[in-house]
Amino acid sequence: MALPAKEQKVFYQKKEAELLRKLDKGIDDMEQGRILPLRDSMDRIKEKLKKHEV
Repeated sequence: MALPAKEQKVFYQKKEAELLRKLDKGIDDMEQGRILPLRDSMDRIKEKLKKHEV
């Protein structure tokens, strides 16, 4: 069932804020030298995709 437009807007605003926080944290981690090797990062992304069945 689709959400009313007002609820959808709030939902997507919250989702956007969450993604921006994660992006900001990722940038901070990169600047501090705390980054995952590419292979580990790709494995984590694949696991998340499987979890959400994308």
